[in-house]
Amino acid sequence: MRLLALATLTATAQALQKEEPRPITDATVDPNLIPDEPKEGGGDADKFHGWESEDVNPLEHGIPDGDNHGIDIPKGDLKDVMIPVPKPPATLKPGTIVALKGGKHGKYCADENHNGRIICNRNAIGGWERFTVVAGPNGKIGLKGGRQGKFCADEGNRIICNRNWVRSWEQFTVVPAGPERMALKGGRHGKFCADEGNTVKCNRNKVQGWERFFVQVIGQAPKNVQACPRPNGWCSHAGSQYWAHFDCNGDGIPDPYCQDPKGNVGTIPSGNGYSCPSIWPKANRNACKAPNGAVPPAPVVVPHNRWIALRGGRANKWCADEGNRLICNRGWIKGWEKFYTVHAGGGKIALRGGKHNKWCADESNTVRCNRPWIKGWEKFFVQSLGGGRVGIRGGRANGWCADEGHRVVCNRGTTSEGRWVTFHVHLL
Repeated sequence: MRLLALATLTATAQALQKEEPRPITDATVDPNLIPDEPKEGGGDADKFHGWESEDVNPLEHGIPDGDNHGIDIPKGDLKDVMIPVPKPPATLKPGTIVALKGGKHGKYCADENHNGRIICNRNAIGGWERFTVVAGPNGKIGLKGGRQGKFCADEGNRIICNRNWVRSWEQFTVVPAGPERMALKGGRHGKFCADEGNTVKCNRNKVQGWERFFVQVIGQAPKNVQACPRPNGWCSHAGSQYWAHFDCNGDGIPDPYCQDPKGNVGTIPSGNGYSCPSIWPKANRNACKAPNGAVPPAPVVVPHNRWIALRGGRANKWCADEGNRLICNRGWIKGWEKFYTVHAGGGKIALRGGKHNKWCADESNTVRCNRPWIKGWEKFFVQSLGGGRVGIRGGRANGWCADEGHRVVCNRGTTSEGRWVTFHVHLL
């Protein structure tokens, strides 16, 4: 069969040399020499009539001497013959709305958040079968499900679209997987995601049939520039410091901003038009600017195993341990105005007063330094408020502590109530 094909090519080339130059047409080329479209699924997918894809294609390169069975076919004689080119792999472009077909049965995938899963069993595209692609860090992407507009997360045994943020489990890596196909690596364990018919799981080490998804672009996501809200629980971990007035992407809209004493920085930038992904923990702190041009302050870290003094925000006086109360009315730092700090776990500290060397406790209506132990009420959370100021939250009811002049009381719901809820830390 190969000799017959080569002989036909030689005869065609010789006939062309005798005629006036003209384009090659179907009438001058044996149609049996034109390769078929590659078939999906392996087997003949990479083969043409008479040669395999890794062999030299005689229609493009000619047959080199020593491999032509005595027939010389010069390179380029049939260069005008059109050879079908396989379609490129699929991709997921941020800002697009797509539908996905799973690899098991070729059905459209749907966001069935109420059933706690994505399932690929649909014959048509409706609202739940639409996914919005958003940009993630380092070339990764996030997916917003079509049912409630929530971000999809790789939970190992399933993918579920119920998140308000894009963190590690909500980040997917797109991998080419053949013509018009792609594979997804989940963010939890870095495994490939597979269509199992009744769910999609990211637990595979390689790409086979069930791990290949067909992508159909439906349209572009709307670009409505607006401020992004702070999700519930975002920037609430131990030591975290939150602000809402910094613009981190230069569009004039304030963005949620978070940092902690470990150097982690995060923001939820507005203006990308189709999502509010959280960038954590490597956001650029210096790119975030207040209306006056100031960048976020460096975190105030209260060191452990160190003597400090506290100055209250009401009258800017030093706070003193008087045994039965903590009061900020001193113009000096002596023995009673000194406090010793230790690490109390969970990002909290404990304070030992200078009068009797007892631990200070939040009793809700006052702070007393009269305890021989450190339990829940003796643990305080410190948050930087900028400008060298901190907020102190008590351990009894998690209220913010305020300098009321005649006492310190931890019963405030926010640090935005004014200077009474701020304290200055002075290292001794």
